[in-house]
Amino acid sequence: MKNEKNTIKDNLLEGDVLIVGGGIVGLTLALALAKSSLLRIIVLEASEANVRKQAGRVSAITLASKQIFENLGVWSLIHNHASPFTRIAVWDDEDHALTFDGEELAAAGLGYIVANDVIQAALQQRLLEESTVNLHHDIALTDVVTYADRITLKTTTQTFQAALAVAAEGAKSWLREKAHIHFAKEDYHQAAIVATVTLSSNHQQIAKQHFLPTGPLAFLPLQNPHQVSIVWTLPSKEAEKKLALSSEDFCEQLNQVAKKHLGCVQAVEERALFPLAQQYAASYIAERIALVGDAVHVVHPLAGQGVNIGLLDAASLAQTITEAVRDGRDFASRAVLRRYERWRKADNVEWLRGIDIIKAIFATRSRTLRYARSFGLTILKQLPFLKNSLTRYAIGKRANLPDLACCREKGALY
Repeated sequence: MKNEKNTIKDNLLEGDVLIVGGGIVGLTLALALAKSSLLRIIVLEASEANVRKQAGRVSAITLASKQIFENLGVWSLIHNHASPFTRIAVWDDEDHALTFDGEELAAAGLGYIVANDVIQAALQQRLLEESTVNLHHDIALTDVVTYADRITLKTTTQTFQAALAVAAEGAKSWLREKAHIHFAKEDYHQAAIVATVTLSSNHQQIAKQHFLPTGPLAFLPLQNPHQVSIVWTLPSKEAEKKLALSSEDFCEQLNQVAKKHLGCVQAVEERALFPLAQQYAASYIAERIALVGDAVHVVHPLAGQGVNIGLLDAASLAQTITEAVRDGRDFASRAVLRRYERWRKADNVEWLRGIDIIKAIFATRSRTLRYARSFGLTILKQLPFLKNSLTRYAIGKRANLPDLACCREKGALY
């Protein structure tokens, strides 16, 4: 990343694409564009403190997301820090269980658990090798002005200008608000407690999800065979009370809920609390603006798909832009950006609806629906082709993926 690749005049910094937000999705988009085009990329608000803020948080990376990182040359920096999971075990509060196994799909695994700070540091390292990318830290934007052929973003001392600006700064996106794009919010009145816990038993590389009436409890296997990252979803007030417990009391209550499925929880590291809501933007685009990641959709953590959906957004937008540049078209025009919106919106809406349905089915207290749920789990066990289809979709093996999520050498998904 070198500043001299951009034009600076009277505090004006010019590029081709401005990316507001330096998280995993924003940096992936920057690297994808740098690898596939000669466009000048300016990343704003990519604070070095972002890595510290991610401490302790992990993501469940699907095979599609892993392939994106592989094709961008990032996975080689990540894989030694990634914990693969080979099975996913799901059960409800009545102990009706279902297991998804990588061997059933002839796959080495179903995904990887990776610390967010590891992913972000790897992306930043690769971006340092790209001369067309300019990374700016701690930028406080104050204004945006859109013209027929360009867009400018301003601070109190500097102006950034490009053909396109991308909102990648999360659910509280400043750029999305400035573009007057409506962001609907459905408050779940729940919060997720995230923590790393130490177990008495080996996690055996199995990702587990226990659906309780109060919300799902997920166990994500880490590199240490006796440690997992938990995501415990609870009603907001109950979550706050559990967060305030001593470590000993927290472990005791977690053991009561986890029962025999997890093994004895012996210790817990620092806990964090995150309010939960489903949020989605009415539009993915505006004049010379595109939205990706949590700036356009925020999903419930029960499916572990938030960052994976965002990575597909980034890869799809990069491909849409690159193809338009190759064809000599204005890559920031509404006609081009609508293609990106159509591509990603259908898939994302399907995920949002599916997650809501799963949440409702497993949280229900209706005897009829509970019977139907148990019957459904039994049917899935007896119909492996249907279960495998669901598994393939969840881990990213589905149609209409961007090229970056596909194996280039074999011309197939993986």
